[in-house]
Amino acid sequence: MSPEDYEKNVILAYQGEAYGEALFEALAATAGDEDIAYKWRVLARLETENKERLIPIVRRIGGEAALAPTRDGEAAADAAERRDLSWAENMAIYAPRAPGLEPIYTELLAAAGTAEDRAAMQGLIDHSRGFFEVVRREIAGEADTLAPVLALLAAAPAR
Repeated sequence: MSPEDYEKNVILAYQGEAYGEALFEALAATAGDEDIAYKWRVLARLETENKERLIPIVRRIGGEAALAPTRDGEAAADAAERRDLSWAENMAIYAPRAPGLEPIYTELLAAAGTAEDRAAMQGLIDHSRGFFEVVRREIAGEADTLAPVLALLAAAPAR
């Protein structure tokens, strides 16, 4: 991966984390069931922690301007479209996306030049794996579906 592609994809990863954070927070805010709201907050926290890990890298490679473009409007519109879907229907949206972005994150990890970058890129890989394990468990109707993500969080949201 060229340095230019690395920088572009790190910024895109940051924007994706910011989008996911806004989407999941909006879905949590409109969930009619507290257990479902908690699940959305856990997923939002995963996005938040990854976004925060990427901020210093994005600043270094793209400056403050690279942090500015957000997809909050897109996330709000998507949340409005999905708010009436069941939790299972929302999870089904993600199932076809597995393995998600792990291949590009693996390329980013291989291209990462600093320990900070490597840790952040590994975090993205772990995030992708954890998120899609939650999706798989939810669709399969398994118990303790949030465990893969909760294990990754520095601070789980309050119930």
